[in-house]
Amino acid sequence: MAMPPPGGGRPLPPATGASARDLASTPVPTDAAVFGRSLSPGTEATSPTRQADAEPLSPLRALTLGMLYLALREQPADTALRERACRWLEQGSTEHSAERARHLVPGYSSRSRPWLASWNSTHLPSLDRQRNMLLQLQNFTPPQAQAQQRWRQREQEAHQQFAASLIYSLHDQMIEASQLSLRPVTIDWDPDDQIQGYAFSPCSRWLAVKCGEDNIFDAVLQIYGWQDGNWQKERLVNAPDIPLISFTFTEAVPGTLVSLHPKDLFVWKRQPDSPHWQAGWLWHQESLPWFVVKLRAMVNNDLIVMCAPPFSSRTETQFLFFNYQSGNNSWDRPPASHSYAHGWMALSHSNLACKMALARPTAEGASLGNQIQVWAKGLRPDQPEQWNRQTSELRAGLASVHEISFTPDGNLLLGLLATGTVCLWGLDAQCKLQERLTISTGFSPETERLAALRSFRGDYRQMAIALSRSQIQFYNAQEDGHWQKGDLIEGPPARADEELHDILLTDNGQTLVHLSTDRIHIWHRGGDNRWQQVVQRETRSPQDPMPAACLLGCNQTVCTTASDPHLSLWIHGPDRAGNLVRKACIPVTNPMDYSSPDGLSLLLHPSDGIPHLLQILPPTTPDRPREERVPQQS
Repeated sequence: MAMPPPGGGRPLPPATGASARDLASTPVPTDAAVFGRSLSPGTEATSPTRQADAEPLSPLRALTLGMLYLALREQPADTALRERACRWLEQGSTEHSAERARHLVPGYSSRSRPWLASWNSTHLPSLDRQRNMLLQLQNFTPPQAQAQQRWRQREQEAHQQFAASLIYSLHDQMIEASQLSLRPVTIDWDPDDQIQGYAFSPCSRWLAVKCGEDNIFDAVLQIYGWQDGNWQKERLVNAPDIPLISFTFTEAVPGTLVSLHPKDLFVWKRQPDSPHWQAGWLWHQESLPWFVVKLRAMVNNDLIVMCAPPFSSRTETQFLFFNYQSGNNSWDRPPASHSYAHGWMALSHSNLACKMALARPTAEGASLGNQIQVWAKGLRPDQPEQWNRQTSELRAGLASVHEISFTPDGNLLLGLLATGTVCLWGLDAQCKLQERLTISTGFSPETERLAALRSFRGDYRQMAIALSRSQIQFYNAQEDGHWQKGDLIEGPPARADEELHDILLTDNGQTLVHLSTDRIHIWHRGGDNRWQQVVQRETRSPQDPMPAACLLGCNQTVCTTASDPHLSLWIHGPDRAGNLVRKACIPVTNPMDYSSPDGLSLLLHPSDGIPHLLQILPPTTPDRPREERVPQQS
């Protein structure tokens, strides 16, 4: 095992003027100081620590205030809680964890809160208070236009702060739990249906399923809602009688789903306080012979739709850009469009950063070159709300780009070349690419996916790259934007027929999962800053399901399934001492396939059958019954 270089791979602290511990030593903010001095109608929320016309809080500053509110306001004498919150703040992943947690807020009452209540979580009083304050901000509109803008600013800050507190509460409770229990959850599947696809909503409150019989052209949509500890089928109103291709939940507006059909788009909206989803027609493709084939929803609710002629192989492609207008809760029609007559080689989206990238050849024959076009808003000052593209010509000598992939924040783009080389580019403010790193690997793009070769820490300042089937190299971001080699993990020699399926790096950069066709290896870096293999699972028979692995919720808990020798599901997570420990081990009949964004629901799906769902709960012991009374919200 290679020794880490001095400081190499250690999580970088947030780039702030004062450390989290310095901020923790300041006077505890009161409710009024954090969320506004008064929430009564006709008055504007102001803060004694900030001017009314001050700049909006940065995500990291909002996170810090929310964390200090949670850790210090409720239990000012609890030094252990204070220390835990400060340690979590000083990890580089906190800002991005809170950004992802924004989408869990709408599911708080039905998902996160009952789960925390089942553990008798000490965080609940603070979370309920913050939630109630957020609801007051959302449900009141000041009469003056100028006050409305400032009020909405306070609402956004309160939302960020509550999201930060919520994600930390889930994270802290997972660490606190020495054992976890998993309960099978009933769901009303039709035994004759073939489940062809599924997706949880960003808030984890709903589960959408593409199902049908043997013919894929008979696929239809079903939506299930989480209620009273079970998934219950919800009613679809005005459902179109045409085949379903795919669907996606929107992130900006909870309870909204867009479905894609061969020539149409439909928007589904859940009716308030009712398990009914109303379908509305959004757009119809009139042009022949174009068919819609792919749909992506951005975090700002814009939609990108890809169209192509039937049986084409990327030779002709049309992209449609639907701008979302939050004022009237609708999309612009007709959408803006752009066509590519000569196709493209690779495509990637960053939903969080609202970007799309395409890699294209620029010439024919021996002088073949590469260019990457990045689509985003704000690239032209005269069209700030329109999608435009920025083109970057890659340096001469690079092999053709086979695959590209954004980091979720959209600031980095990885490319896998035809030679197996991996390139890393940074994006400037105008989305121009700047080459940061070139890495030679022993993989062929014909057999390996780029997504299986790399993983990033939660702050995207550390990257793990598979150099071979048994070697993983870490790279650390420097202040000047370049990347430097860090730790090297040497795993067991790969077998001749063993293929790499995925590598997963936890948000705090302390745990790495190596998943292949036969084995699972988990490495953990403890207090001595050395990587050690702590888990190895191996499927014994070729007839058994392939092993599977994923990160749950806050991306520090690892869930795996493997037949060693019998198929079982394990959950590993950190304890208070920073060690990685096993917290659950149960026999299962199907391999793990998917988890909800909050990490509380697991979906197990056989290759040919009906999926099963499990829910993570506290352990059942004589002094802790499984079902505990949920405290009432004020």
